[in-house]
Amino acid sequence: MLTLRCTAKLLTRLKARPEPQPASSTTRLGDWYATILVVRPAHLVMLVNESTRLTAILPARELSTLAKRIPDAIAEVLTALGASPEVIAQERGAMAQVAFAKTASRSVLGTMNDFIFQLETRGSVHEDMSHLELAMMLNGTPVSPLRYSFPDTEAKHALGIAVEPGRPRASEARVAALMAAVMRICELKVTLRDIDPPIWRRIRVRSSVTLAELHDTLQRAMGWSDSHLHQFVANGRRFGRVDPEFPKVENENKVSIGELLSEPGDRLEYEYDFGDCWRHEVVLEQVLGSERDAFYPRLTDGARACPPEDCGGAAGYEHLLTALAHPMHPEHRELTEWVGGAFDAEAFDLVERNRALQSASRQTRR
Repeated sequence: MLTLRCTAKLLTRLKARPEPQPASSTTRLGDWYATILVVRPAHLVMLVNESTRLTAILPARELSTLAKRIPDAIAEVLTALGASPEVIAQERGAMAQVAFAKTASRSVLGTMNDFIFQLETRGSVHEDMSHLELAMMLNGTPVSPLRYSFPDTEAKHALGIAVEPGRPRASEARVAALMAAVMRICELKVTLRDIDPPIWRRIRVRSSVTLAELHDTLQRAMGWSDSHLHQFVANGRRFGRVDPEFPKVENENKVSIGELLSEPGDRLEYEYDFGDCWRHEVVLEQVLGSERDAFYPRLTDGARACPPEDCGGAAGYEHLLTALAHPMHPEHRELTEWVGGAFDAEAFDLVERNRALQSASRQTRR
């Protein structure tokens, strides 16, 4: 029998009544923990073994069949570890019956939260990985409750699988350095070029986010509608969406902000709408530590409204403002109707822009 200790969120989705006094698992690895999460367009279920912190990931579709699909997901991970067919068959047999129970170890929940954080901070990169690849990536991550050993190593010891030599435990300092890299916050000042007075935003984002994710952030922070092509330019390299027509443009999903902007003063250019040619200067102002309970990305300051889409670039925008400001201008009436009756070029609502950023973040994690 396998006892699966589920978070309250997963139990609710399963509509399962947990066993009040669950028996111990009869598998060699013991009890497993489970939760539901979103790091892709679809929900996932993450399984974490209590004793070894070995992880398996499977799709959350048809949760009514979860108990039947768990043995396959775990067996797939054991196969990747090099377990013998006999060991896998033994574990499968022991998992023929699954009992749902409440979580009981804060330490395991802490490990699960660490793993979820790793997946969420590089969500776009992970979209190209299979469920097994995601699990094995986490299984090769040092875990503090294991004294910075690795889940895959601990599982091999438990199952009698030979462990490759030359793989020492990670030092606490090394783990701290890795986590610090993930927790770095970049404060960026984004200024729309060729506009005076300037239209600008100050944004805080994790250094681990990809350029594709930064594109989404810039669209919402500025107030654009993401209805045109875009690209990033940094150090003579161009980044954007993969397109056979633009072979020299590198994949924006494969590069993080931290790889291009590391020191205050480092900069890149973000170009949106190749027709109107809106060029944004993105400058790293400072590198900060992550704040407890803060959401990222977060807008901290800014000035002036985003120009209307398709107004003709910087020159067209200047012409638009001139026409709107002078009732006797020959195009005043036409352009006033075009912008919807009114346009305040000085308007900037920090709260509204942050709501847009938070809403986009929630939709990504649903």
